Formats: sequence, structure tokens, C-alpha cells
Amino acid sequence: MDLTNYKYDYYVQRNLVKIAGDVGTATYTFKGMPAIYDLKIAYVDEDDGNSTYTVDVKGKEIAAWVADKNPTKDNVFLYLINDVRLDYGTPIRITGTRDEGEGARIVYLDIVYANGMTPKSVFNYLFSYIMCDMPVASIFVLLSVVLLFLVTSALFFMFLQKRNKISGELSRKPINNPNHGSKDACIPNPGPNTVIIDTKYQTVNNCLINKLRIYLDNNFSDTNFSVQEMADKFGLSMNYLSSYYKDKTNESIVNYITNLRIEKAKHLLVTTDLPIKKIARSTGYYNVSSFIRRFKQLMGVTPGKYRENNL
Repeated sequence: MDLTNYKYDYYVQRNLVKIAGDVGTATYTFKGMPAIYDLKIAYVDEDDGNSTYTVDVKGKEIAAWVADKNPTKDNVFLYLINDVRLDYGTPIRITGTRDEGEGARIVYLDIVYANGMTPKSVFNYLFSYIMCDMPVASIFVLLSVVLLFLVTSALFFMFLQKRNKISGELSRKPINNPNHGSKDACIPNPGPNTVIIDTKYQTVNNCLINKLRIYLDNNFSDTNFSVQEMADKFGLSMNYLSSYYKDKTNESIVNYITNLRIEKAKHLLVTTDLPIKKIARSTGYYNVSSFIRRFKQLMGVTPGKYRENNL
């Protein structure tokens, strides 16, 4: 606070109004958020005489009192003023008048937030601070950050527009495939009696199911085959892949794989002299016991018995 007509007293080691009838002022300019605050003013009451105090906010008196408690020794007392509206830059002045026998002494001013802070008041505070009190160097840094953000956002937006434009052009380009014609290469050309309800939807789905079938036909005999690995290859979740495949074929992936393995095993059992263990490995079974158990489950006899019956 800025003090006027307060003089330092070496006896009490404080600034005070020393001469009877003299008036001293303590002024402070509020630099906080606009809102409602409580003011706590600490002052000293001596053991004789009295002094008077007034508080002005924006040039208007809001409180006045007399320090006349006269304790047995000097004590600090608090005077509370509730619900005072303070805006950024509001001047607060505390006036102390010394009477005979007692000096006016202000210890401190405490400003405590009560209520009333709004987004508008915060914006007004920031605007006032930037325009009035913020150092020029800090304003330059702030403007530089804002400018950098705007430029970066503009460049990113231009990048997205360009990418979307390229994607749109690619999607409109024809596929250079002699078998394609006006239809997708993943499905055969329709015959004269074929009725296509939704060409685009049918094309996409037939294309995917054909790719899945081709993958299964080429990998069913791999002992390390897993549905999860297959889902990862096609960028699908395992649950979605399994339900999609069954929905399109009325058969699960596991059943389809098993049937392929058993058919290949039947062919090898009849046309070769390979041991059962090698046939199991050749059809995707790492464990020969699992192969024999599954073969008997589906064919009703063991692999050895099946070979014996079909020689």
C-alpha cells in the first residue's frame, strides 16, 4: 500500500500518524479478477485515547469506525467489510485520524474472494491486464503464440482438404482390368438371367468373402494357423471376422478348416504310404492324437482303419 502522512516511529517500530489531528491515508489499487470480495483491515488499538478510520472504494465511503477498545497493551484488531464489489483497477483508500493520546496504525489489508466471478468478468480482467499492465515483451510472446497457432491450423486444414480431394479423385478412377468391365473383378460377370439388386453392396461383400476363402484354402494346412492371425491380416477383429464369415457362408471358419483338413487327410491316406504322424502334420495338426480324435469324430473310424478299408 502507498502511505501518505504516515511516519516511522522507532519506539513502536511501525508507520503511524503521529501528530494529534493529523490524517494519514493508505491507498491500494486492486489488480485482481472483477468479483465480490470481503475486506479485512488489521489495525492497532493502543491502551489510551482513540483514533478513527474510514474506508473509501471508488471514492465512496463504505465503512467507518473508532478504535477505542483501549486494551491493557497494544493489540491488533480486525475490521471486516463484507460483499464489496471490486473491478480491475479499483482504488481502495483507508483514512486514519489520530486523536489525542493514540496514533493511527494500519497493519495490513487482506482481500478475500466471496462470489460473483463469471466468464465475462474473467475476460474483462484478462483484457484489462493485457492492455494496461502486461509487459510489452510478454504481449509480443503472446501474439506470436496466437499467430503460430492460427498458421498451423490453416496449414493443417489445407492438408486435410488436399488429402480429401486426392481420395475423391482416386475413388472415381476406373480400374484397368480386362476382366473388370463395369463390374468388380471379385465377382463373375452376371449371366443374362441374373438380377442384381445392389451392385455396389454385392460387389464389396462378394469380394471380401472370396478373399477370405482363398486365404483359408492356402493356409489351412499350416500348423500355426489361427483365426486371430487371419483377422489381423484383414484388419478385422476376430469376433467380427467369425460372425461375418458365418453369416455369409452358414458355416464357421473352424468347421470349414476342419473339413478341408479331413478331406486332405483322406486323400493322403488312400493315395500315399505316409505315416499317420506325417499326414497329421501335412493337414495342419501339430499333435497326432488331436488329429486321430477329430478324424474319428467326423468319419466314425480312425485314420488307420479308414486306410485299411479303402485300399
